[in-house]
Amino acid sequence: SRRVAEISSFSGPPMGPFPRWAPKSRQRAVGALIACCVSAILTAACGEAPARAAATRPAVRIATGLPGASFRPLSEAILKGLRAHLPSIEFVPVDTAGSNVNLEHIQAGSADIGLAYSDGAYRAYIDELRGRGDRDAARAIAVLHPASVHVLVRSSAPIHSIGDLKGLRIAAGASGTGTAFTSETLLRFFGVAPPRELVQALSFEDSVDALMRGRVDAAFVVSSDPVESIRFATDAGARLVDISGDTVDQLLTEYPFFRRSVIPSHTYP
Repeated sequence: SRRVAEISSFSGPPMGPFPRWAPKSRQRAVGALIACCVSAILTAACGEAPARAAATRPAVRIATGLPGASFRPLSEAILKGLRAHLPSIEFVPVDTAGSNVNLEHIQAGSADIGLAYSDGAYRAYIDELRGRGDRDAARAIAVLHPASVHVLVRSSAPIHSIGDLKGLRIAAGASGTGTAFTSETLLRFFGVAPPRELVQALSFEDSVDALMRGRVDAAFVVSSDPVESIRFATDAGARLVDISGDTVDQLLTEYPFFRRSVIPSHTYP
């Protein structure tokens, strides 16, 4: 079967060795895997409670993500479980654009818990070590799941690597999301420096729609599989681009949150 390459990462500060992901014979690799993690708790104290609950219950604010992305249903499930097991605490969702904005909320003190991809959490941790971030603002709680980096193109496009995107129109993820940060990192490593007018900050659904309508030439989507918008695109004839080669080896050396991985061949057409 067709093989497409992949990478992976884990959110939050380094928490020891990362697991190895072993390819199997009937799997194909795609994009990059990024582990999604409940990124941090800002302080031991809870945030200020809403007026209706201030007299009885403390509040914990949880930064979530955009509809259509994996963070939204995941955060809803976490909120449901926390509310069931800790009824004495008010858990308040904070709707955001996604990973990087969640980290900003935690650093600023406007959220207590947030979901974040490992690349953004790693960057925040390194900034802290270098004296550019708030000390003790972000700490990892747990790694929750991996999330693939998908690079989608139309089936007829002569694009077989991220390096082939030079001079082309790219949907690079909505501003403030993990997809936006990851796509910028990968484009830079593959020597692609698109001018601003060629980069569009679009959500998952809008990225796929723009690709299928011919408004962009490639779309980055970072999310756990299966992704409904990617399934729709591949059903309509789009394909995933291989991410592999010496450039990936260099990337894995410099960014330890990435790991090679595979997506089962039956996940998308």
